[in-house]
Amino acid sequence: MTPPFRESVACFGPQGGLVGILCEPPTAPAASVACLLINTGVGERIGPNRVNVKLARALAEQGITSLRFDISGLGESPSATASAGGFRAQAVHDQQAAMDWLAAQRGFGRFMQFGICSGAVNGYALAEAEPRLVGLAMFDGFAYVTAAARLRYQWLDWRRTPLTQWPSKLWDKLHGRVRRATGVAAPAAPDMFGGDSVPITPTPAAFAATLNALTARGVEVAVWYSGSGLFEVNHPRQLHEAFAGQPFMAEVASDLLLDVDHIVTPLSAQRRIVALVSAWAQRVIARQPKEAS
Repeated sequence: MTPPFRESVACFGPQGGLVGILCEPPTAPAASVACLLINTGVGERIGPNRVNVKLARALAEQGITSLRFDISGLGESPSATASAGGFRAQAVHDQQAAMDWLAAQRGFGRFMQFGICSGAVNGYALAEAEPRLVGLAMFDGFAYVTAAARLRYQWLDWRRTPLTQWPSKLWDKLHGRVRRATGVAAPAAPDMFGGDSVPITPTPAAFAATLNALTARGVEVAVWYSGSGLFEVNHPRQLHEAFAGQPFMAEVASDLLLDVDHIVTPLSAQRRIVALVSAWAQRVIARQPKEAS
């Protein structure tokens, strides 16, 4: 029996230093768009709980080629010898190098990217810079907390607290407000991104401008959140709350996956992510113009 996918090592980029795994259908790919899968945090290219591996193989069964690879300084890819612009800019260069390699080796001219957490952030940065990207799916990327989300979380937080602990909890909250009112500031976050600004979340205006530009040029965008960060995102339509009236909201798929944790630990969560990304990938492909035969 022919395996439903073929895998081979890919070395590309400057001096061939970037390392990844090309996952292809067993025959000629049915899709003209290849998918990029990259690191989450400081983890390797396999993704949390090997979800990138499982996703790549599922995509291959649908006729979609993917390249899962380590960006510079992670996994098997060494740090870049010269990285002007910091970590984020280097991540964009690395993904563009992957596109160039897939174009040269397999003839692909259009691409989609799925990323988790920092992988989503790096995918967003790529989408801003790269017109060859026609699909962007972000899982636990940027979160925009609304007033309604704060109220929902406070309600959830109090519901989880036993009545006997309410007095001490109330005291802690009041004490925290007093500290803020008297100017006691929390310590500044360290800069872990080689000169990039902290925090890395775009302003709501900048995020809306980017998503409006992406959807206007036909990029298929999906924004999903896990159930691990209810203090930030706690409603399936929270993105609609934050960006009501923005044109991109009519085009972007968005959801809160309460049964999926941030690192997709249970097998059921992994199956859910694979199914969601597979369906999104099919939407990306369906939107592409038919190539001349």
